Amino acid sequence: MPEDDVRITLTHDQAAVLSDWLYRMIGTARFDALVDEDPAVWSPLHTIGGVLETSLPEIFAADYPVRLDAARGRLLESLGDGFVESVAERRARAAERGDGRVRRDEV
Repeated sequence: MPEDDVRITLTHDQAAVLSDWLYRMIGTARFDALVDEDPAVWSPLHTIGGVLETSLPEIFAADYPVRLDAARGRLLESLGDGFVESVAERRARAAERGDGRVRRDEV
């Protein structure tokens, strides 16, 4: 039985921020070790990264850092102050436990 493709729709801001994040994370020891726990995840990560790179020609623009910061700001604003504060609180609890990991029940 052939598999059906799944379509994911992102706003331009979401695509830009995710593309930048993947670019910065892939290849770092911490991220790679996490993904290596389930190596099959590399396949969708590379697909998503490739689609984002080819869909965002502005990543080569001189003012891209400014555009990216603006996109981050709009996304954070859309999430609201409560969300950003709850992220900081979860990180603080993880640091207090000493494991540095946010538990699923804290999300």
